[in-house]
Amino acid sequence: MDNELVPLPENFYEVHQATKTFQVSGVDRE
Repeated sequence: MDNELVPLPENFYEVHQATKTFQVSGVDRE
């Protein structure tokens, strides 16, 4: 991904962590 090439909002990391946790939880349920 090219996320590092563009300026990110301050909450990008927080949102990413929340999304990652959500995705992991979904995988664990399966």
